[in-house]
Amino acid sequence: MNCMDEPQDMHYEWFHESFSRPIFKHAYSQKESLESITRYIFDNCLTININKKNQYALSALILDLYLIDQLTRSLGTIGIFTSNGSLSANGSMQYQVIQCSSASFSRLINALEDAKLIERKMGAKGHSTKIRASKALIDISTKFNLTLDNYIYPSPFPILYKDSDDNKVNMPKKTAKALGLEAIGKYNKLLCQTNITVGSNSLYAFEKISKRQFSDKDGECNGRLYGPIWQRLPKVLRSYIKINGNSTVEIDIKSTHPLIAYALNGHDLTAYVKKSGSPYHIKFWQDSDNQYDRMISKHSLLVMLNASSESEAVKAITKHINQEVDLATGERFLNQRMVELKAESGLNNVKEVLECLVLRNSAIRDHMFVGAWAYLNRIESDICLNVIKYFAEKNIAILTVHDSFIIEERCKEELERVIVQEIQNVLKIKYDDKSQIVSEEPKHEGMTKELLNKRLVASRVVKGKTDYRNDKLRFIGSMV
Repeated sequence: MNCMDEPQDMHYEWFHESFSRPIFKHAYSQKESLESITRYIFDNCLTININKKNQYALSALILDLYLIDQLTRSLGTIGIFTSNGSLSANGSMQYQVIQCSSASFSRLINALEDAKLIERKMGAKGHSTKIRASKALIDISTKFNLTLDNYIYPSPFPILYKDSDDNKVNMPKKTAKALGLEAIGKYNKLLCQTNITVGSNSLYAFEKISKRQFSDKDGECNGRLYGPIWQRLPKVLRSYIKINGNSTVEIDIKSTHPLIAYALNGHDLTAYVKKSGSPYHIKFWQDSDNQYDRMISKHSLLVMLNASSESEAVKAITKHINQEVDLATGERFLNQRMVELKAESGLNNVKEVLECLVLRNSAIRDHMFVGAWAYLNRIESDICLNVIKYFAEKNIAILTVHDSFIIEERCKEELERVIVQEIQNVLKIKYDDKSQIVSEEPKHEGMTKELLNKRLVASRVVKGKTDYRNDKLRFIGSMV
């Protein structure tokens, strides 16, 4: 059978950018099946000669094209570069995936398009070209039993660090053992064996894998767990997660970084809140019940603890205020609220917010504007690891979103108790009001199946921290 003679079904339109991403690397457990597909395509469909490099590139391409087709119901695309002049950061990542030059890759793409195995839409100068699998390529992949159940994480080693070139590499095994190597391995195995669904959609094993990522080879900076799809889901969508068919709750550590920073300086944040009120209350909205006032303060204080300088903090907060706001959060804009505050209370700019928060939280002034995120994340991740170890040893699946945890409803009280216990153990402090340490995230109900699936697809496609923009409101103008 010659693929070029096959009738093609070009049945769908090019879709929104939300369903497009750069080419991504995958690993596949059934190597023989994948090799059979590539050999079949070279022998029956393509007019170029086979060699090791373009065979490898085709295998990598098939895996990603098939995955994005299946996860997006044929609506997704991947972005590629086919000329040296277009190679940017994405192009560099592309080479790591396909392991061949742009010229060789370009010939392969042209041959696939001529054989009507892919559809292509050229990008503007400096932008990626979008491609996706045709029905013929999906039919061939299905014929040779390609399935998402056999996709595995590219590298099974669960502890990484960033080297001097910002590449993620495996932590030396001796160091990794002290950082939870065995525990994370057992945790990932448990999750892969657990039935986890979002609405009516089951998650695949490769979507459940967590890796602990450090910013240094010594394992002293960061250390958060990254990777599983629930970390990319919008908060409202996490309400629809079920574990083994059972409804779940999400328990959040309240004000995690301020809580840790206060403890490092010997202060109990819960006692402070009990005596003086929230660390986010400042003079401009001391008596306000407007949700955006707290949002501005909370985000600002977190940025102050993360930023390396005051100017960096001002820039980051200004950018946040001028971004979009999810409809689930409310229908007014943050920057509009800043304009209102200017009229109501004399607030002129972001810097005044920072000055008030410094005064409000003078007990942790030494943690502000010094890049404290690195060691605060490290401590937070130790707490998180201890919590998941506790439940993994009891064979109970628990999902982490850094400082919040998703678990079956029946385990709610036990989870709250364990979180508080591990926070006190790691920070070596006894809290005055334990009820102020954790809170339950409100449940979202009423999302239509169509919208749920749409938002899930976007989260599955995107790698990294990206929101689904079709459900966002855009800001009008800027205050600062």
